[in-house]
Amino acid sequence: MNGRNSISGGLILCALLSFGYGLWIVGQSRKDLSIASREATSTASLTINFNDPLKPRSEGTDVPYCRYNFKVSDVVYRGGEKCPGRLIYAGAVDALNFRSVTHQETVYYDPSDPQNSSLIDFKEKSDIDGKGATLSFGIGALSAIFAVLAFVLTMNQPDAVAGIPPGLPQAREPSPTEFMKNLDNTLAKERHEDN
Repeated sequence: MNGRNSISGGLILCALLSFGYGLWIVGQSRKDLSIASREATSTASLTINFNDPLKPRSEGTDVPYCRYNFKVSDVVYRGGEKCPGRLIYAGAVDALNFRSVTHQETVYYDPSDPQNSSLIDFKEKSDIDGKGATLSFGIGALSAIFAVLAFVLTMNQPDAVAGIPPGLPQAREPSPTEFMKNLDNTLAKERHEDN
């Protein structure tokens, strides 16, 4: 495999991963949209952690993490997610003023499964996911287009495809008659050199 083929392969892999991730986001978006019609709210005690060692690595190190507790029918549920922008600002102001970074916030949850909760309305969350899916599909489409272009541009370059440096004469398969004639000449030279 030469360098150009590996570039095409890398672009194809990028396209497949982007399309796969986009499909996963669409699934999340549809799930959030189905919850939006029946969502319930509760008041949560929320703590903004700017350096939370327990947050998932996938959330990144530079994003504040919100942990919250809320009650539904006298049962306490816990949740955590990246803090929405409105809460990051409030937490930063409190942190700069040396105040506790704990707030009472509205939490949205699925009444059939309160573990499924969010600090953002599920309809809004679905809209955000939809934008992420569009971006992912766009990246996938661009990668696929560039992969096809890279393949088409290298298709008519036999030097590069055959691995022969440009400028050298192209090798071709000899006919059976030419092969036998060359073999006879080579054997005759060897006999002559042996004598």
